[in-house]
Amino acid sequence: MIRFFDVLRQSAQAVGWFVLLLALAHLVVPRARAADPQFVGMLAELVKNDVAKQLGLSDDQRTQLNALIDRREEEVVPLALKIMDLPAAEQEKQLAPFRQESEKQGLALLDDQQRAA
Repeated sequence: MIRFFDVLRQSAQAVGWFVLLLALAHLVVPRARAADPQFVGMLAELVKNDVAKQLGLSDDQRTQLNALIDRREEEVVPLALKIMDLPAAEQEKQLAPFRQESEKQGLALLDDQQRAA
């Protein structure tokens, strides 16, 4: 039984380290990489070429969305560091408000028709 809890604790730590590495990778790797929905929610989909084209996003909107994603992924690093040792479910719980705020800020860059799509 103790072995089970050791494995469980190590798994939770591994998830925490994974979240940290993901957050740090976002700081180092240029925008050519995909946005992480764990931090920016559905904004990760909005900036994909096919979705952006389908929504009719302007170049300016795409630039603003990418800048927002970059900024939010930088801002999440302290939170990711704070929660990296927590169980995955607790990490998700604590990331949810951050992700929702990212989505809210991104949706504000769209027009009514784009938001309705």
